[in-house]
Amino acid sequence: MTDEGAKKQKRPWLHWLFTVFLAMTISILSLYVYDAWFAPKIVTVDFKAYLEGEKKRYLSGEIDDAALEENMERFQQKIKSLPKNTTVLIEEVVVSDAETLRP
Repeated sequence: MTDEGAKKQKRPWLHWLFTVFLAMTISILSLYVYDAWFAPKIVTVDFKAYLEGEKKRYLSGEIDDAALEENMERFQQKIKSLPKNTTVLIEEVVVSDAETLRP
């Protein structure tokens, strides 16, 4: 028997260790990719509070028509810029804790 053949027979656990390591790495990477790009995410928006805050600022004269319009556009763009796998719900319809999008 050659030296190379003897080394392979003496350490069969090394092959199993490599197989387990490779399987774990692929599994973890697959879960990360699924969670980051494919798993549905739910985000809530406290739209009522946002509108009330903007109304108070507008009526107190803190912001004018143009600033109000700009703030609304910025908030709408923030919602549109969320990833495709994100669902946006109004906070009043969500029963449990969910991430809340702030303006």
